[in-house]
Amino acid sequence: MRSLILIPIICAASLFSFAQNSVFPSTAIIGTHTFFDFGPPFDFYEIYILKADDRVTSLQRITLTPAGDKCLQPAKVESVRAQLNEPLSSLLENRNPCDVDERRLKREMRRKTKSGLVFSGANLSMQVSCAGSDRVLALKVLDQDWFDQAPDTPQNTSWTMRVLSKLNAAAGPGVMDRPVFPVSTEAPAPALTDTDLSGLATGVYDRLFLGAPHKPSELLAASRKPVSKPSVQILSIDPVMPDSYATPDYPPIARVAHLEGTVTLTLAVEQGGRPGKIAFVSGIPILRFAVENSVKHWQFPDSAIGKEISVSIAFNLNCSGAKSP
Repeated sequence: MRSLILIPIICAASLFSFAQNSVFPSTAIIGTHTFFDFGPPFDFYEIYILKADDRVTSLQRITLTPAGDKCLQPAKVESVRAQLNEPLSSLLENRNPCDVDERRLKREMRRKTKSGLVFSGANLSMQVSCAGSDRVLALKVLDQDWFDQAPDTPQNTSWTMRVLSKLNAAAGPGVMDRPVFPVSTEAPAPALTDTDLSGLATGVYDRLFLGAPHKPSELLAASRKPVSKPSVQILSIDPVMPDSYATPDYPPIARVAHLEGTVTLTLAVEQGGRPGKIAFVSGIPILRFAVENSVKHWQFPDSAIGKEISVSIAFNLNCSGAKSP
């Protein structure tokens, strides 16, 4: 079902026209701002750069995602390149965006949802060069265009939806096909080139997202900020240090819940140098559990047998969204 939803997003910019009198553009840039009523993040941005090259069209898709969870999901910028084996004119179904009727565009922009409420949708823009001047065509996708069985989507919106479907088929899943919750097994995105970075940094694409909560140049700057990683630090082991020991892992569920703090405990060293009874003095349960799983495998020297060892271990998320007990 989500793969079907993907089609509408790209729909950004051109409108249906009955005649084509202008020279067909050799490049087109489509910007899509997709927003949802669930998150964070609630907003996603995609930039599709299309360039005609003889009988093929090169495509670059830049995806910009604002920070979602301050401790887990920093702002991110990704880039994917692909090639479509058809000219740009064919990709756009031989409809020249320079000949789009501005009045039709404005009528479609005035559309409202059936309920009158907006929970999700997409604001879209297409930039093309027409007779030596840049033109930006604006359009919007309503949630009914995605989800209703009979949405009554206007012609121009349907057209751009079909175009976006082709682009995402070539570039891979877009924001509509991503999981609601991020997974750590996602493959790392290809690095952006210097050209990508300079265009984003100088605000070349910002004009495609007028009125949106974020600008591409701002999201690039946010993605460049260093990300603090969670840390687990053994503060003290007294009076005898173990011969071998491992630092506990930070529980994933504690990171999701933004939990941090210090766990203190005592343990009795038994014959063989293994910890026996473990008694916790302080620390939230989920962190205690992680500490116990690690400490019970520590190995102490014979000189520690029969002694009580005090241990203190600190868990820090190192981000502003953390919660301490």
